[in-house]
Amino acid sequence: MDPSRSQDDPPPRFIDNPNNNAMNQPDPSDFDIADSLNRMSLANAAAIPLPTSPSLLSPNDVSSRPIPVNQQPAPRRTPSSSSLRDERRKSIPALQKRQSTASLRSVSVTNGPSSPLADSSRRSSANFAGSPTSAASPAMLPPRLAFAPPEPQGPTAASIAAEHFQKEVDLHHAVDLGSKTVVVIHDACYGHRFSRPRTTRAQLSTIVERPERIRACVVGIAAAYVRLGRRHAGELFAPHPQLDLHLLPPPPFQIRKSSRSLPLTDEAVTSVHGNLWMTELKGMCDLAESRLALTGKELVRNRTQENDGLASSGPELHSGDLYLCSESQNAFQGALGGVCDGLDLVLGPGPTTRAFVCIRPPGHHCSADFPSGFCWINNVHVGISYAATQHGLTHAAILDFDLHHGDGSQDIAWDHNRKAWFASRKSSPYEKTPIGYYSLHDINSYPCEDGNPDKVRNASVCVDGAHGQSIWNVHLDTWGTEPEFWKLYKTKYAVLINKARTFLRNHTKRLTENPTGPPPKAAIFISAGFDASEWEGAGMQRHRVNVPTEFYAKFTADVVRMSEEEGLGVDGRVISVLEGGYSDRALTSGVLSHIAGLGNASADTPPSRMPSLAATLTKETMKPSQSEYDIDWWSPQHLEELEALVAPPIKTRDKSAPTFLNSTRSFSAKVVTPTWERKNFGSYPGLEPSLPPLPDVGWATAAHELSKVLIPEDRQTMSCKPEDLNAAASRQRLERQVALDGGVMNPAIIPPPLQPLLTINGNFA
Repeated sequence: MDPSRSQDDPPPRFIDNPNNNAMNQPDPSDFDIADSLNRMSLANAAAIPLPTSPSLLSPNDVSSRPIPVNQQPAPRRTPSSSSLRDERRKSIPALQKRQSTASLRSVSVTNGPSSPLADSSRRSSANFAGSPTSAASPAMLPPRLAFAPPEPQGPTAASIAAEHFQKEVDLHHAVDLGSKTVVVIHDACYGHRFSRPRTTRAQLSTIVERPERIRACVVGIAAAYVRLGRRHAGELFAPHPQLDLHLLPPPPFQIRKSSRSLPLTDEAVTSVHGNLWMTELKGMCDLAESRLALTGKELVRNRTQENDGLASSGPELHSGDLYLCSESQNAFQGALGGVCDGLDLVLGPGPTTRAFVCIRPPGHHCSADFPSGFCWINNVHVGISYAATQHGLTHAAILDFDLHHGDGSQDIAWDHNRKAWFASRKSSPYEKTPIGYYSLHDINSYPCEDGNPDKVRNASVCVDGAHGQSIWNVHLDTWGTEPEFWKLYKTKYAVLINKARTFLRNHTKRLTENPTGPPPKAAIFISAGFDASEWEGAGMQRHRVNVPTEFYAKFTADVVRMSEEEGLGVDGRVISVLEGGYSDRALTSGVLSHIAGLGNASADTPPSRMPSLAATLTKETMKPSQSEYDIDWWSPQHLEELEALVAPPIKTRDKSAPTFLNSTRSFSAKVVTPTWERKNFGSYPGLEPSLPPLPDVGWATAAHELSKVLIPEDRQTMSCKPEDLNAAASRQRLERQVALDGGVMNPAIIPPPLQPLLTINGNFA
C-alpha cells in the first residue's frame, strides 16, 4: 500500500489498459461514489466508510476531475484476486464477514434434495456479481477469465443415444447395408383416425384400432434393433460418440421409412377387390371430411336406382368397427405402398429375403368387396397380386396367427383358387397363382363370437389338396403352465407349418415338371396379429386363450427355417404384414419377439472390414445363429423399464412451475457443472480437471431414443380426443347457426374452447 496515502483514502483504481495512460489515474469521482455508499443503510455499517469497488468505475469517469496534490498515481500493476481480497479484508474488517445464513447456504452447497433451502426473501447482495460487497467481481479476475463463457453441460446417456441413432437411421435410408431382413414403416398410416363429432369418451374407447398402435410397434422395433444389434451398454456396439458407423457389420435388419403410395385403382388392388368397389371406396374417402362436418356420418355407400328406389350399392357398412376421415385414403394407399416396397426388396436382386411391414389399418377381415373388423383393404392379398404381376411369383402361402380368424383372407383365397384351378395359359400371372391359407385363432372370438353358423364353419375348414384348395384352421386352446403350452405348440399348432410346407413343395414340383411353364418362385406371407398375446387387454382376451410372448419368436423362427428348405421354391423369402394387436405392451413385446425370430441372422462379413475391431470380432460375434434370442428381453421387469421411459407416470403437479423450492436464476448461474471434455471448448492453464467417463447407454434408453427418431414429430400421430371431437361438433353447429343468421356472429354465444378460433372480424379461423 502506498505510504503517502492515508488509511481512510480510497485506493486508486487499476485498469489493465497499457495504451491509455489517463485510464491509469485514480478517478476523483470515486469520492462521490464512496460518499454515497457510506450513506447506505447497511446493518452495523452506518459509521463505516465504504471503500470504492473497482468494479463500479468506468473508463469515462477517470479524467473527469483533477487529481489531488497529495496523491500520486501508484505504479501500474495488474492486481490479482488474492491481493485485492487482502486489501478489501483490511479496509472492511466487519462488513464483509457478516453474510446472511441464506447466502452462505446458497453459495456453499448445491440445491439438492437434502440441502437447506435458500430463503428467497433474504438473499445477500453478495450473491450477485458486481455488487459492492461481492467477494469476487469480473473486474477482479484476470482479463481472460473475466468474461469466460459458461461451461457446457456434459453428455447424457439419452443424448449420446439420440445422436448415434439419428446418424444410423440416416445411413439406413442412404445405402443398402446388406442385411437379410428389412423393416418397413410408413408415416401416412398415422393419419387414419376416428373423427366423428359428438363422440363420448365411452364410445371412443371401443375404437381399439388407433394410430397409437404404430407407435407401440415402433418401440418394439427399436427394442429389437438394440437387442439384436448389440447397441447398448455391455455389448460390442454400444453407442459412443467415437464409434465409426462405417466399421460396423451389417445390422440385424435394415429400417426403411417408405413414402410410396399405391393408388386404390392400381391393377394390383383391383385384381383383388374389383374396380367398382375400389372406385366407390375412393369416392367415400373423398367425401368423408365434408360428410363428417355436415351430418357426422361418413359411411354412406353409393346409391343405385333399382326397383324405382334408392337401393344401396352393397350391404350396409358397420359403423362400430369401420370409420373414415380426411386422411384415410392416404393411409390406405401408403399401407399398400409399404407392402410393395417390402416385396421389391425381398423379391428383388439384393440380399434381403425377409421383411416386416409395419402398417395399418389391418386387412385380413376384408373380403373382395366388403370391409369389416377395422379392415378396408386386404393388404396381404394385394401384396400377392403385386408380387405375381411385377416379380413373377408363382405360388404363395399365408400363415395367420392373429387372435381372430382372417375370414376375409380365407374367402379371397378360396374364390381365387377356384378360378386358378381352371385358368388358361392366357390368364394373367396373378390369376394362375395358387394361394394356401393357414390360420391359428380363437373360435369364440370375432367374427365367430355371436355363433354365426357360416362364420364358425368357415373358421373350422380343413381342406388339403381337394379342388385346388389348401385351407387349414387350428383353434387356440387354454393352458395352465408353459410346458403345457409348448406341448400344444408341438402337437397342434406346428401343424400349420407342416401344411404350408406340403402345399409349397407340391406346387414347386408341379412347376418344375412343366417344361413350358414359369420357373417356381414362391414366398411365405405372415399375417402378424399380436392380439393373442399374454399381455393383450382383458376385453380382447375375455375367452382366456392366449400365447406366451416367446411364441412369436419361436413360430417365426420355425417359418424362416422352413422357408430355406430345398424343394419349396421359397429360397428364404418371408414377408410379414401387421394385422391386429391393440394394447401397447402386447404390440411392443410381440413385435420385439417376432422380429427376434425373423431378423437375427446377419450377412457374412469378415472381420477384416473392421480393422479397429478386428481384435475383438470373431465369426461368432459377426453372425448370430437363427435361434439366438433371449426370452429375458421381454420379461415383465424389462418391459416395465422400457415403459417407464416411453410413457412415464402422470405427475400430480407441474414441478417445473416456479415455487419457493426452486433455485433462482442467479443461483443457477453460479452452479459450476462438471466439465466433461474441456478440450473441445478451450481450456485455461492450470484449471484442467480430470475428465469423467461418458455415461453408459442402457438398452431401454437406447430403444427409447431410437423410437423417438423413428416416430415423426412433424405430424399428428395420436387419436382424436373426445374434447376435440366435441369442440368440432360445436364449431360445426355454430357455423350452421351463423349461416342461418345471415353471416352475423354473436361472440356472446361462443363457448370458451372455440374462442381462440375467432379472428378479428368475428369469423372462425
